[in-house]
Amino acid sequence: MKWSEITFKEVVFDSDKDDWSSPKVLNERIINKKQLLFVIEDEENNKFGGYITSTINSYNSWISDSNAFLFSLKSNGRINGMRKFNISNSSYVFL
Repeated sequence: MKWSEITFKEVVFDSDKDDWSSPKVLNERIINKKQLLFVIEDEENNKFGGYITSTINSYNSWISDSNAFLFSLKSNGRINGMRKFNISNSSYVFL
C-alpha cells in the first residue's frame, strides 16, 4: 500500500536508542526537516503514527499541511489491516 511518493532514507530519532527523557533531543533532530514519518509502537503492540510534508521550522506553534495524515498499521482488533486517516483541518496538523 502506497500512501506517499516519498522513499524514506534515514531514521532521525529512535526512542530505543536516543535520549527520550527530554523533548530537546527530538526537537533538535526534527527542526528544519520536512517529509517526516512518525511511527509509534505502544506497550500493547499497536503500531500507528503520522506523516507531515511541511518543514518543521519552529517550536510550540502549529504547522499546517494539507498533505499530512495519520495512520494505523496494527491495532489489535479495533481496526482491520492498515488504514490511513486524512486530517480534516489542515491548519492544525503538527505542534
